[in-house]
Amino acid sequence: MNVLVAGGGLVGLSTAVFLGQHGVRTTVVERHATTSIHPKARGFTPRTMELFRGAGFADEVREAGAALKDNHDLVVYETLDKPPLRRIMETTDNEPILRVSPDSHCACPQDALEPILLAAARELGADIRFGTEFQSFTQDHDGVTAIVDGATIRADYLVACDGSRSSIRERLGIDMVGDAPTMSSVGISFEAELDLDHFILAWTTHPDGAGILLPIDNRRRWVFHVELTGSRTPADFTDEYCTRLIRVATGQPDLDVKLVSVAPWETTSAVAAKYRAGRVFLAGDAAHLIPPAGAFGANTGIQDAHNLAWKLAYVLNGMAGPALLDTYEAERRPVAEMTTDQAMRRWQTWMNHNPMPFAEDLAVMYGTQYVSSAVDHPGPARPLELNLDGTPGTRVPHAWLPDGRSTLDLVGPDFALLHDGTWPAGPVRSHQVDLGPGAMLVRPDGYVAWRSTEPTDVDPIMAKLLTR
Repeated sequence: MNVLVAGGGLVGLSTAVFLGQHGVRTTVVERHATTSIHPKARGFTPRTMELFRGAGFADEVREAGAALKDNHDLVVYETLDKPPLRRIMETTDNEPILRVSPDSHCACPQDALEPILLAAARELGADIRFGTEFQSFTQDHDGVTAIVDGATIRADYLVACDGSRSSIRERLGIDMVGDAPTMSSVGISFEAELDLDHFILAWTTHPDGAGILLPIDNRRRWVFHVELTGSRTPADFTDEYCTRLIRVATGQPDLDVKLVSVAPWETTSAVAAKYRAGRVFLAGDAAHLIPPAGAFGANTGIQDAHNLAWKLAYVLNGMAGPALLDTYEAERRPVAEMTTDQAMRRWQTWMNHNPMPFAEDLAVMYGTQYVSSAVDHPGPARPLELNLDGTPGTRVPHAWLPDGRSTLDLVGPDFALLHDGTWPAGPVRSHQVDLGPGAMLVRPDGYVAWRSTEPTDVDPIMAKLLTR
């Protein structure tokens, strides 16, 4: 076996998909019996949809989330039977997104997305084992030995996607930096026939029904999040109490409510001090805990997996030196720190705790510049800004091609050279496109690794980037 993935949620399954695209043999172990039965995450950014596009199932994801495709805005109500008090954020303008991406936002509940990821991972050859407990591991110079349901599994590398309370992270002794709860809440998943405006989410402010309502299908499935204020504890959320909260919030005292689940959770802001220990890597919530404002958490985790997958594949296939794997932390940890900060700024502002300035969403999604040995850039990284101009370390610019494809469709799963027509043929797959003078060498993850206006032999550039 090449790679063992502990945890079969969104990030674990995404890791298996992205590794499978590179032909890496992957086993995923997940203690739960099936994919998620709860909606959980449901907002996916254009960048994440680009990754799903590259994997071939973006349209399937959009279809699974079709019920929410026309939902817009974050809205505040006293109760949902009354006119809105205000709109915190309007989200109807897709034009800025379409200038930088061939894709747009997608709302797809996690319990609908995970089966799509599962099917894709299995089709690519991954061994996915549900109802399987990851118990312990040791590592040596050549690999990782894990005990899984009493059986021994040997792998070249282990990716920990085992969530916010990651036992693997704890065993490695990796601390979470900034690990402080910002809000404790209870999430009430319920079913009720409601005919409401198609918002992304709604705050209700009535003192006896204050919370945040998220639509799952705009008709019957909903989640209502309630902050634990004062002396209120999760034990207070009996079926009767939850039903009363929902009826007050909706303004419908006789609403027929079917409770599905009631679960406490904490909004926490923290990033792991390290993303790698030997042959073990952290990804997703095991690596970072991001407040929900902006819906950046799951997206950051999925993009972690995409960044790590091609690097593991190149090292395993002998196309890169082991030092390439160090660039995973060098590139992705600063992204998590920035994203956590931006999410916290939104959370503090929207919750009226302490209004803070924050960057536009597209800058958070696309404005980071990678600085590592896998990028030919002297550094330091430029300030957070939306400027996809082909600078090394940034995502390749999007432009529509005459055949209807995007420039993003030309990259991955290997390196690609996008040039202006003056470049000689070479060992790297190349495409003539109109992205300015010269050429860009684009990595498998769609990030520009090197750029030049003068025809150059890219072989020594590749060797340097891949630490061969």
